[in-house]
Amino acid sequence: LRSLGADDSLIDDGATGVDTDYFVKRAGEELPNRESIRRELGIEGKAVVFSGALSGRKGIAELIAGLDRLYEEGFDEEVTLVLAGDGPERAALEAWKPQSEKLKRKLLGFIQMDELPRLYVSGDLFVLPTLEDNWALATLEPILCGTPSLISKYNGAASDLVGEGGKVFDPKDAADFARALREGLAEDSRVSAERSRELAHFYHPQQQAARGLRSISAALKLPNS
Repeated sequence: LRSLGADDSLIDDGATGVDTDYFVKRAGEELPNRESIRRELGIEGKAVVFSGALSGRKGIAELIAGLDRLYEEGFDEEVTLVLAGDGPERAALEAWKPQSEKLKRKLLGFIQMDELPRLYVSGDLFVLPTLEDNWALATLEPILCGTPSLISKYNGAASDLVGEGGKVFDPKDAADFARALREGLAEDSRVSAERSRELAHFYHPQQQAARGLRSISAALKLPNS
């Protein structure tokens, strides 16, 4: 917009989001049960969590390649890949034979929104290797729940959520994907409550509505072109 000559006063970020209070509240309720949730899901070692359509557009083939590359490069820790969602690439995930016996996978199928906070809390790292997304809400949700997220460079949310809780990578580059996974799994820390609260406030529906109203009001005041 700036390149087209728009004034900063007419530009508002954060035009999308979710019920942030819901995810923050539910994560707080589920966090004390984290170990029992992990046992219930059959998680061994670190948990890498995915939520979304099991489709080519969401980078399922790239996810497989990145994890295989991680172990080819000598990574030697136990990791469980937990996937929530369904789609045409499920068969490829079921047929996949990982490079290492230390890499396990759990396919949960489609789950309802009220199950997502439990899933995010169980994870050590969330990854969405999308190849095309305007602004994937599934990238924000785990960070609100305290789970660090690897964010595809092809996800419009990347520039907004990079920083504490979000690291950007290129899913089409298996070496870069493996690097991001290795670094993310090594950190062994959760997103700070302060960062989650900051994002929860900014992307809260009330804040979105206020920005939307401000944008519409500014547009209505502009002279006819």
